[in-house]
Amino acid sequence: MPSIQTPPIKIAYLVLRFWVVFVALWVGFGLFGFDLCSSANAQWFKGFRRPAAPQIPIAFNGMPTQQQLLQRLAAQTATVKQVDASVSVAIKGAPKLKGTIQIERPLRLRLKAGVLGVDQMGVDVGSNDDLFWIWTRAAIGGQAPTLMYAFHEQFKRSSGAVRQAIPLEPSWLINALGLVEFSKGDFHQGPLLTAQGRLKLITVSNAQSGRQYRITLIDAARGLIEQQSIYDENRNLIAYTNSTGYKYYPEHNVSLPNQIEMHLFTSDGQEQELTVTTSGYNINSLFGDPQRMWTMPQPANVQRIDLSQIGGQPLR
Repeated sequence: MPSIQTPPIKIAYLVLRFWVVFVALWVGFGLFGFDLCSSANAQWFKGFRRPAAPQIPIAFNGMPTQQQLLQRLAAQTATVKQVDASVSVAIKGAPKLKGTIQIERPLRLRLKAGVLGVDQMGVDVGSNDDLFWIWTRAAIGGQAPTLMYAFHEQFKRSSGAVRQAIPLEPSWLINALGLVEFSKGDFHQGPLLTAQGRLKLITVSNAQSGRQYRITLIDAARGLIEQQSIYDENRNLIAYTNSTGYKYYPEHNVSLPNQIEMHLFTSDGQEQELTVTTSGYNINSLFGDPQRMWTMPQPANVQRIDLSQIGGQPLR
């Protein structure tokens, strides 16, 4: 009995159909398996995803009274006794600096930063219970290394010209963190609501050197300081600070800004800019040798300027 011959075209068709089905099944199972793996990996990585930052609580649901606002600011300040952090410092006309900042309220501060984190190639800004200092350890903006300093009590009695002769007053850094303190003799006006929806508080302080004016802009809902402007007795702008990127620390029930931008105006009308940035703070856990941390350095062969001698007359 003659065998039945399948036409060659039919064999080719069957072979082609086999490979189409095989490839379809392989691709299908492959995609299905890839999808399962992707889903599993997504779920696995989801478990390691950085948790969302805690939300900053609402402080005011409406327009606060002056007493409510001052109590809110005082509570924020009283919560924080100490602060330390790694920071980057940007000074206009100079390379970016990296370093550390330590603060112990009300007057103690130390900011040391340098190029690539090397202190010897940057600045040392500090304050203790008696005096404050600004040491530019490397030439910045074309100026030779200089150590400027002044005793707090003498500086309080200095004129506006003396205050404008220095590029930075360390207490401004503490205030820029939102940690402000008002004196009992201060006069306040406000809060007033600005066109941008922020609270505006005007403060007049009477010092031996004359009146000083401070305008504070505050987030109307969260009660956080966003900007502070300081004027002398002639209402000349001395400096202003912007505080942004607030982060909430629930264990301390306090919020601190991750970026502080400072604009400083000298007596000759020049503006200097300084920005301090961090990713977060350690609060109330400062450690180290207080004698070294809060003592003004005594560098050799460095120009020193006693700010109390500016104008030719020592302050008494």
